[in-house]
Amino acid sequence: MPETVMIFGIDLQVLAILDEGIYLVAHPNGPAIATKTSMRTLEPFDDDDSSATRLVARAISKYTELTWPLLWERLKAEEE
Repeated sequence: MPETVMIFGIDLQVLAILDEGIYLVAHPNGPAIATKTSMRTLEPFDDDDSSATRLVARAISKYTELTWPLLWERLKAEEE
């Protein structure tokens, strides 16, 4: 898996590969779905077709998989 991908002149860290050439990236404003020529948020849009909806769902699932353990540990530490 590439560590970073250049999108619109910005070198972004790759969090996961969602499909060939489609990445979940760490954008400064939040997680995003990116290709070499486009980028979008994880928000579903009303006009998304079913493949876009599935891609967003996969991205959200991957993001949750990556972040929940970190958040859970932080919450447990705050309880102690």
